[in-house]
Amino acid sequence: MNTTSPMHFSFLMMPEYTLSAFSNAIGILRMANRLSMRKLYSWSIHSLDGNPVTSSAGLKLAIDGSLDDAKFTNILMICGGYSIKKYCTKELIEGLRRISKRKIPLGGICTGTYALASAGLMDGYRCTIHWENIASFREEYPGLDISSGLLLSIEIGIHALEVLALSIYSCILSQQFMAINLSSKYLNNSPVIGFEQKMIHKGHPLNISLALASQSL
Repeated sequence: MNTTSPMHFSFLMMPEYTLSAFSNAIGILRMANRLSMRKLYSWSIHSLDGNPVTSSAGLKLAIDGSLDDAKFTNILMICGGYSIKKYCTKELIEGLRRISKRKIPLGGICTGTYALASAGLMDGYRCTIHWENIASFREEYPGLDISSGLLLSIEIGIHALEVLALSIYSCILSQQFMAINLSSKYLNNSPVIGFEQKMIHKGHPLNISLALASQSL
């Protein structure tokens, strides 16, 4: 593993994205850097056109660039939230397909999987989405292998560097959500969906879907 060049995560912020899910994802990367005392990961924040977008909490983050500016990233994560369907425009779909053609691993956080499905990029992959959207997602995409019993789904057919990084990423996630799930039992909130990790060689770019947001966050 090249220790001189950190793995770069680009986060594509969809309008009305879930701020808590995004901040947890960034926090995990920051924690890995701090605990290792090395810059293992770097990140940047993007929107479709490079302009600020508002989260479901009404907050805006500084944007580093447009979707096309993420064309040399190591991994692109789509951060979804409310009303994801209406934001899956032709421009977004074409942009995601361009990224996919560069063999860049793609992922969805919260409802971000919907954007990948809209672009036809989840075909042949097992996936998941935020628990509130499972039923409607299955109805709209009956041909997809959609699971309601897992929090994290990974299907891998790429370099060992990405495999190693996402294995670490998923392990940290599993520990974090075990704690959240325990708390939810005492708060009488909806439980966090269970955790599962799969690695399947398909000879295609990695597709990863994370249902990070729940009522217990």
